[in-house]
Amino acid sequence: MKGIGLHALWLPVAMLATACGNGAFTAEERTRIGQSPDEGIMRLWTIDDRSDSLLLRRKAAPLDRKTIASAEFAVLKERMLATVNDTTNQGVGIAAPQVGISRRLIAVQRFDKQGFPFEFYANPEIVYASASRHPGREGCLSIPGRSGTVLRSDTIVLRYTDETSFDLRADTVTGFTAVIFQHETDHLDGVLYIDKLAPENDDTPTERKMRERGLVNLAEAVPSLRVNLVYATPDNFMGVVLYEDLHKAFALPAVASNLREAQRKLAERVPGAGLLVYDAARPFPIQKRMWEKAVALDKTYYVADPAKGGGLHNYGAAVDVTIVDSLGRPLPMGTPFDFFGEEAHTDREEELLARGRITREELANRKLLREIMTGSGFLTVKSEWWHFNLVRREEARETLKLIE
Repeated sequence: MKGIGLHALWLPVAMLATACGNGAFTAEERTRIGQSPDEGIMRLWTIDDRSDSLLLRRKAAPLDRKTIASAEFAVLKERMLATVNDTTNQGVGIAAPQVGISRRLIAVQRFDKQGFPFEFYANPEIVYASASRHPGREGCLSIPGRSGTVLRSDTIVLRYTDETSFDLRADTVTGFTAVIFQHETDHLDGVLYIDKLAPENDDTPTERKMRERGLVNLAEAVPSLRVNLVYATPDNFMGVVLYEDLHKAFALPAVASNLREAQRKLAERVPGAGLLVYDAARPFPIQKRMWEKAVALDKTYYVADPAKGGGLHNYGAAVDVTIVDSLGRPLPMGTPFDFFGEEAHTDREEELLARGRITREELANRKLLREIMTGSGFLTVKSEWWHFNLVRREEARETLKLIE
């Protein structure tokens, strides 16, 4: 599918702006669409980068008539097609968020049609999915080097916007092509295939041990919860992947129960908002590596000493969370997750506000998070606005078992 006449459709950014005025795409989106590396291939956004992951976890915005009719839209389609057909990293489908454009657009290779063409679908929505499902192995361009088994419906009905008439159309799809549609439309809602892995069958050895210890997969126990395990990526204070064999957030059942209540309370307070989990149960050997790094950085105040039994994460009794809006964007909290410094402290917030180190909006967001979490049975810590414990450290060490 290479050599598709891409360069004939290429327009510089300045020409795109002239052709469409301001258009419906944001300036940042127009810049990404207008960037032109060799052959028009766009950068693939992956979960290994924290900022990429946050965009991939958003709910993509719908495409209106003006956007679909724009020159940028035509170029975006050509570049997405070039990207999914890149012979060094070829796929059978791609969604706009995977190239940094958080819009509801997908391209799917139609293996159910003559010649197996790629076709684009604007504002696709699965309005019917059969109860009959079968497991299949899936990979993803945004999750390099991994694959997993997912249960998908055999038949779907897809509704989408016709790019010419702007009318709504429907298409019934079966078999492998239906699987691709389900995978790509999930991207538009910030859902990745790793969120839907067949329980236990696709667990890593570490994840199986978690289940054997009675811990639960938080994404299974609280389906509305968003998860972005930062230590499963190199985008953390260590600068390396720590969770090489752990890709799902596990915790004690009581933690899951409290999170379910917290998610409910938050939805009542702020419709559309939700919780995003950065970390949960942590194997004790990882804690030792973190401690060694903290010693080197002279930041041991922020990491639990393994010689003293570690922290609540090592017992499956703690979670690191934040609040995201309806599009999956984290609310501003004054510091990133994993920040070692006084600005992350919860016992100095009024002082930090007075000194201009955090804003009133950031303070209000922190207070909302604490109210929701403590009102659902969690305990706070002074040094990290994102960290919440199920029980006190002394109780955990007396009654719970370390995750070795």
